[in-house]
Formats: sequence, C-alpha cells, structure tokens
Amino acid sequence: MEPSKHYQEILQLGKKIVKLFDDPGDNDITLNWMSNYLAELLLKLEKEGDAAEKERLQKEVFDTIIQLWQNRKHFPPGHVPLGSMSNLLDVLRSFDDSDQDSYYWRRMRPFENSASWGEYLRALRNSIEQSLELTVSLVASLDILRKEQEWKEHIELLEEDEKKLVNWIDSVIDGGQSNEIVRIIVKHKGLDESEGEKSRIEKAFKKLRELHEEQGKRLDSFEKVYLARSILVPNKRRKKKS
Repeated sequence: MEPSKHYQEILQLGKKIVKLFDDPGDNDITLNWMSNYLAELLLKLEKEGDAAEKERLQKEVFDTIIQLWQNRKHFPPGHVPLGSMSNLLDVLRSFDDSDQDSYYWRRMRPFENSASWGEYLRALRNSIEQSLELTVSLVASLDILRKEQEWKEHIELLEEDEKKLVNWIDSVIDGGQSNEIVRIIVKHKGLDESEGEKSRIEKAFKKLRELHEEQGKRLDSFEKVYLARSILVPNKRRKKKS
C-alpha cells in the first residue's frame, strides 16, 4: 500500500529529528541512543523488500516518530524544537504595548547631569537599555530565527503557541513586523551576517560585562561623594540621658 501524504509528512519529520540529533560532538547518551535507534529504523524501512515486513516497519517508524515528537519538550537542552525561543512569547507580548517610550528608566533622563549621582543614573539607564538589546539579540538572533523557522514545514504538528512563534518568526524575516523587539533584531542583523556565531556571542557577553563594570564604577563614585558629605554633616541626634 502506498503511504499516505500524512505518513510522508511524519517520515520527513522523523528525518529532521535524526538530523537534529546528529551532532558528533554531543556526548549525551540519551540523545545518541534516540538518534541511532530512529536512524536505523528509517534505514531498515528504506531497504526492506518484503511487503508485509515493510508495512510492519512503517507502523513502527510512524509510532516511534509520533512518540518522540509528543515528548519533544523533554529533548536534551539545545535540541528542543523552538526551545531556544521557548520563553520569547512572553517577551513578545510585553513589546506589543503601543507606548514603546514608557520604560520607566527613560523618564529619568532629566535627572542626568555632571554630578556623581547624575552620571550614575546615566550609566544605569545606558546599561539597562544596551543590556536589554544585547540579551534580545542573543536570544533571537537572525541565525536562530532562520534555524527555528524550519519547523514551519511541520506547522500542523505544532501546538498553538508554537504556531504563533513560527508565524512571528516568518513575519520578522519577511519584514512584516514592526515593534521594539524587531527593531533590535534588525539593528543587530548586520553583525549576524558579518561574523561567525561564536565570535558574535563572545563580543556580546564582553560588551555586557563592560556595561556592568562602567555601572559599578559610577556607583563607586556616587558612594564616595556621599560618604564624604556625611562626614561634613553634623550629627544632630540627641545624646541619651544617663
């Protein structure tokens, strides 16, 4: 019997799962077992000539792929479909607010001045804004978006939240979305394409550390100035009566 279109889709899903697990440098025992087991089943099915045995293998392959797919959220870290963006939906919802300039730290700009506390506030706001951008660019880089976009081929097998995420990824890559998080991704798109993933990640974390170090320096200066002032201010507390 000729396999149905649905069966062919499941078979392609199985091959994609094998590819997902096919990492020579990964020493995860469970991962390697699942990859080898499914790969061997698919190879047996491809080579089997006996009609009855082929039909039995088709059912075993189908059941195995479905079982694996239903447990995809328990795949080892780094191998979960859409797993690299599993928490992004909440972030996306937070950026749906039409008032994109409502972030409270941006309201503090009038307080920024050359005084130690003003410089600390400026460093704090700058650190928050740039840290937010860098973190989003790490979680939702163009490379990651393109990788996760591939699951659109199996969109009918995805859960509703996963479908929303895949459709959102589609709209970002195709240029159909416009909000704060998209602006961040587009801003960092050039970095994604001009250098390797490892180099990009290393530079992002280096910048994050520099931002926090600068924030710490400004905080130290702020503290030093106000501790010095406290020495000059008389202690007006009443002495206790003996």
